Amino acid sequence: MPFSTHCRPALRKWFSLSLFLPLIVGVAPAAQAAAGEVRSAAGDAWIRIGKPHVYADVFLETDRFTGVYTLTPKATDVGQSAKLVLVARVNNRWFSHDGQQWQPWNSSKLNELRTYATRPLAATETLPIISDSALFAGDYAIFAGYQVGSNALVYNDQPLQFRVHSSSSDALLPFASDASMEAYLKQGLQEGTAKYGAYDPRIMLATTNSAVPTAGATDKSASTESRTSSTNLQEAGVDEADNIKVDGNMLYLLAACDNKACLEAHTLDSGKPSVTPVSKLQLGNTIAPDGMFLVERGILGQKMMVTVAGQNSWGGWFSLWGWREGKTELEFINLSLPQAMSSIEKLTLDGSLVSSRRVGNMLYVVTRYTPAVEGFNPYPAIATDGSVSKEQAANEAVLAKTTLPDILPRVEDSRKKIEDLVKSKDCYLPTSAVDGNFNPSIITITSVPLDAPTKYTSTCFLGASETLYMTPESLYLATTSWDYDVAAMEKGLRYSPSHTTSIHKFALASGKIEYRGSGEVKGHLGWDEDKKSFRMGEHNGYLNIATSIGESWTGTSSTRLTVLKEVAGSRSLQTVKVIDGIGLKGEQLYAARFLGDRGYLVTFRVTDPLYVLDLSNQEQPKIVGELKIDGYSDYLHPVSDTLLLGIGKDAIPDTSSTDETGRGAWYQGVKLSLFDVSNPASPKEIDSKILGKRGTHTDVAYDHHALSFLPASGNEPARLAIPLQLHDKVPSWEGFRASQPNAWYDYTHTALYSFELSKLGISQVGKIISEVAPANQPKVGDPRIATATTSSAAADSTAATSTTDTATSKPAIGILPVDPGFAPVYVYYNDRSVLKDNAVFYIHDGKVLSSLWGESK
Repeated sequence: MPFSTHCRPALRKWFSLSLFLPLIVGVAPAAQAAAGEVRSAAGDAWIRIGKPHVYADVFLETDRFTGVYTLTPKATDVGQSAKLVLVARVNNRWFSHDGQQWQPWNSSKLNELRTYATRPLAATETLPIISDSALFAGDYAIFAGYQVGSNALVYNDQPLQFRVHSSSSDALLPFASDASMEAYLKQGLQEGTAKYGAYDPRIMLATTNSAVPTAGATDKSASTESRTSSTNLQEAGVDEADNIKVDGNMLYLLAACDNKACLEAHTLDSGKPSVTPVSKLQLGNTIAPDGMFLVERGILGQKMMVTVAGQNSWGGWFSLWGWREGKTELEFINLSLPQAMSSIEKLTLDGSLVSSRRVGNMLYVVTRYTPAVEGFNPYPAIATDGSVSKEQAANEAVLAKTTLPDILPRVEDSRKKIEDLVKSKDCYLPTSAVDGNFNPSIITITSVPLDAPTKYTSTCFLGASETLYMTPESLYLATTSWDYDVAAMEKGLRYSPSHTTSIHKFALASGKIEYRGSGEVKGHLGWDEDKKSFRMGEHNGYLNIATSIGESWTGTSSTRLTVLKEVAGSRSLQTVKVIDGIGLKGEQLYAARFLGDRGYLVTFRVTDPLYVLDLSNQEQPKIVGELKIDGYSDYLHPVSDTLLLGIGKDAIPDTSSTDETGRGAWYQGVKLSLFDVSNPASPKEIDSKILGKRGTHTDVAYDHHALSFLPASGNEPARLAIPLQLHDKVPSWEGFRASQPNAWYDYTHTALYSFELSKLGISQVGKIISEVAPANQPKVGDPRIATATTSSAAADSTAATSTTDTATSKPAIGILPVDPGFAPVYVYYNDRSVLKDNAVFYIHDGKVLSSLWGESK
């Protein structure tokens, strides 16, 4: 029976304990229910909405609800006068029904419990819960019972449980069925063609890699036997793909070999210092890898390298059709014998790569796939009279013959086995799209166990995602509302003051990907897609996120910090605190870094304010310090617990500046600023270095992996190396005026610059020059022509020899064949470096240069 008899003390105890029951995780009753309806586990209560939603079986606060509780009293109580009780718990608040309406109730005061009705008990009692009315968003549990005289209350111990979602939220909901997901995707494809017609202006915008991560910690895969730098990471314990990896004395780098992507192995001798080529392996990718991961124990326990290729979309993240037909390729390379590397497995996923990370022995790959249906034209002619054009009719005919497996992304392994990458039961759609859809793109998160890659698992949601942020326990995907103004673009697109950003959180445990909740913040993540993940930082279970609000082009921009917290069981990330108006009016956020109890933000328009945030109490974060200096920092790097390094540009204030569409200053040389943050209330710039003149550039400004770092050890200060394209030659063209703040200098050389950092300041200690300007640079009238460097794009590395005799290195499960005739691919990688013991190794255009620490050559 659904009812139990308890004495008053038991009832009091039951109600008290229920205050601490976990919130309902979802609508999962035991009893069978129709679409748009929820029933209690025993089937004695139900609630339904007037019109079920199209794609998901969900309740929204905009729905109209009707519900009934049916009581079946004990036979011995039928006919006796009894008090009927109807009680609800909503988001841990209690209400009781007085027969007319719901009233708040303090559950610790049973004498204030309202009576629904008093009457002789019938064999069946029907208690209306609600009739054709709205409910606010929240988690609901409805209880009913009766009391005869002074006897104990008889009540149900299996309440009616359901959740009502906010219609404006971006929470993710499971599809109602395979048919629902198929219909959703088909409608999205049709709506996409109708919305954009013959072309989408967004696809004409230049795009960058969707979510290249950022720096701070270091990859621990490098050998601990010597002091060696490794991949510069945003979060400790979360490895990031890069174009070089170091394993003890072995250096592995991605390069171009005869215009084809290859993996090269070199030994490093830090004593001489010198580099010895060991081998090279032509990769089986159809596109150049974007990076790779070093794995200690992979397939059959072997040491492996996993290359990741797929950042090949031809539109910005906000484009729809630019994500069609993309592929992401994972190739698994056996490194057991570095002199004879071999390919042992390959997975090819439908969809372009958004980003990837590795935590322990699990690789996480995020891809995006807009379905590419054979015969479907994404740019049909649109009839001006509102009728259906021939092309649109042809699309409808194509989709009518298309099934869900035809639309979903697939994955293929090295044995040509093809499977669905995801299934509808593992996919979600946003709350705002349960009745309509304009974006059929599929964002898939795939976890790949590195010792058994074909045993991957995937989950997905429908929509777009512009950046990935990860900790060892959590994965966050963020997306800004994407109705952009492309007529007046800044850095490719223009945000409006009303833009918001949705964040979806997934928990990571034993390789499983569990959706935990979504939240929304005001503002956007900025124009530079390579820096967006740095605007987020998780600390003690809270997510800090820095967004830009207002309009920079009208001088109303500012920065906002929002703190979100997951509410257990509610599938929501709720805002617990907001700090608005960070920075002066019109300033733009240039750099952000969250490091444990501290947060650092750099805004800029004319000067560079560094703000220090105290995050020790995440419920009450505070701005505790501020420092204003000339110039700005693009990237912030922790040197120690008390020292912070900023890397950016020097700047000369000028309201007539056209730099970055008029930011109020002219950018000059690269600037390194060393801050003492030992007293967060009073940060100080203890030293700075300006390298070169206007036109000087460092890859670190947009690629944190270009920086190499070794923390201080013993009496040795911290060491830093960054690549630099130096401009400091006075040009010979007529009209050049060195006194003008916008005077652009000629290119001098490309080099790796080395520095030592301590509380005494910044010391430049050496450099390795890789390229120099030609003897006679052309005389030009436009000084900005000198910004192009002389580096070649895809030079074949001559520093390695080919030793691909696979007969001596054949792995137990076989070697993946490589087609020698596949098409050449464009291969170019940004500069990298390795600091090892007392040596420096500089990787430029596939060549490895070396020097002793402190040496200039």
